[in-house]
Amino acid sequence: MTSGMKRLLKGLLIVTVIAAVVGAVAIPVAYRARRTRLTAELGQAARERLAAGETAEATRLYGLYLKESPNDAAAHAAYATLVRDQAVLPGTGRKQREAALQAISTAVRKTPTRCLCGECWR
Repeated sequence: MTSGMKRLLKGLLIVTVIAAVVGAVAIPVAYRARRTRLTAELGQAARERLAAGETAEATRLYGLYLKESPNDAAAHAAYATLVRDQAVLPGTGRKQREAALQAISTAVRKTPTRCLCGECWR
């Protein structure tokens, strides 16, 4: 092997290592940024659906949003109110009532000073 060939191989090795390091750092950062943006959009969509009166869709979107952002106390409160409102309707099953109780319990744990009447959460 000539010295020029060795130098070329060393250069390729260095470039490969640098590319691997940059990729190992950049890919997780980009993924986290994208996930944060999509989570924010999901929360915004849930609030918009709630404002438009589409409670079933708002409930579904809040459920998805809270899986990604479990520390949002206001979203927990809004979700608990939606689920509670659906649980008091005639013909509601046991699972829906249990889900409502779980949502209310979580909302109270997130903000223990908030009123439980439901009107304060709107």
